[in-house]
Amino acid sequence: MKNSVVRNISSWSLPDLIDLPSKVIIYFLLVDLLDKKTFGMLNLAMMIFSYHALTQFGVVDWLMYELPKKFTEKRDTKPVLRDSYYFSLINQLVLFSFVFCGLLVFDHDFFLGMAIPAYMAHTLLYNAYLHKTLFLRYRYEFKKLLRLRVLFVIVRFVLEASSILLVGIYGYLVIEAIIVLLPIFLLRKDIAFSYRPSISLEKYKSLALKGAPFFVVILMSITLGNLDRWFIVYVYGLEQFAVYSLGVFVVTAILIFPGKVLSIFTQYLKEMFVTVHDRDSNIAIGFSVNNVLLVILLLVLSLGSVFESLVSQYLPKYGEVILLINALILFTAMKYSISLTSNILYLLDRRADVAKIQIVTVALYTAMLSAIYWLDYGILNAIWGINLVSLVQISINLLLIILIMKFKIHLEMFKFFILILAGFSYYFSKDFSSFEVPWSSYIMLLVLVYAYKYKCAWKNLVYLSTKAFELK
Repeated sequence: MKNSVVRNISSWSLPDLIDLPSKVIIYFLLVDLLDKKTFGMLNLAMMIFSYHALTQFGVVDWLMYELPKKFTEKRDTKPVLRDSYYFSLINQLVLFSFVFCGLLVFDHDFFLGMAIPAYMAHTLLYNAYLHKTLFLRYRYEFKKLLRLRVLFVIVRFVLEASSILLVGIYGYLVIEAIIVLLPIFLLRKDIAFSYRPSISLEKYKSLALKGAPFFVVILMSITLGNLDRWFIVYVYGLEQFAVYSLGVFVVTAILIFPGKVLSIFTQYLKEMFVTVHDRDSNIAIGFSVNNVLLVILLLVLSLGSVFESLVSQYLPKYGEVILLINALILFTAMKYSISLTSNILYLLDRRADVAKIQIVTVALYTAMLSAIYWLDYGILNAIWGINLVSLVQISINLLLIILIMKFKIHLEMFKFFILILAGFSYYFSKDFSSFEVPWSSYIMLLVLVYAYKYKCAWKNLVYLSTKAFELK
């Protein structure tokens, strides 16, 4: 069978690789344009977009695991996508009406009062764009998506850069509010939506029930994803939040590509889990994917000195971020590893267990950050506290998978955990130990762990990428 995974990964990821430098340029233009306090407020407004998944009530995440199944069974996906779009739109309109009223009553800062509605408008339009791209993606129409997304990246960069340089921050906010109209218009013939909600009460209730197990996970994920930000704003202030936000952006921008690769592999894995009922084999193949993605990420992140030199040379007023680089690099690796292990549990239909683990993790985060607050520790300690809790969450995920397999620990799972511990130990030694592990030794260990019995891992990857499971 023809191997299409590389082609699909390339088509799905290439626009993001083009988008990355443009995002970096726009971000640094904003950093240069705004003072630290205003930049901190802009990042607070940007967080509005990170909450858009709440209005989907888990339905879109349910679709991402349901649509590959529908594709395998050759069923029409348009009706369920339309219903999901209207479901999310209704929830957005209700939620944003409360947010807008809150702004009118409580907000006294003009900039924040403009920035938050801009990102609310962006989120409303993005809902339509997301559902239209899901329609094409799960029909494997990656060529069309590639052309559309590359065009969108180029146009958005030109408009954003022009607005910042010629008009200023408020021109940029206007562009952010309306920019998603372009791909929505270009995709109007593929699947049609309107902004007048049209869904029966029965379908609304049905979707809510289907999305509910995912919603608990999403709610915990968003809480975990933003708890550190709200803590830093409250404890250390907007200027320190601006420094932290810059550091997070610089380091986590690298996650764009591996995140897209994981999403394509997940699509293949879901089809495999539906077709093949050998659970242990499926898990082993899933961890073969995890290891190749994790080791590449760790190798790229190990070049952390590049980040330090860029900040020192081009952003001297944000020099404090250099002290946070090691912890933020590990933060990125931990965040991605949580996604990898949680993804295996999703594929096993253990969403309820993922939600329970996340509830425990939120409690641990809260306890850790409370201790840091009362002990009056700085941002660096807060980030390391988060990294420690993340390691616990990854360990619990792995333990649950081992229990599901009835203590049959596959080699790929063991290699995955060793890679995690190697990264944690290396960056801990850089920040807190008098003995720093040499960079060359760290790289050699990563390569040796990954390369051990490589043929077995390669066989698993070939099996998945060629969709050999469809022959069974």
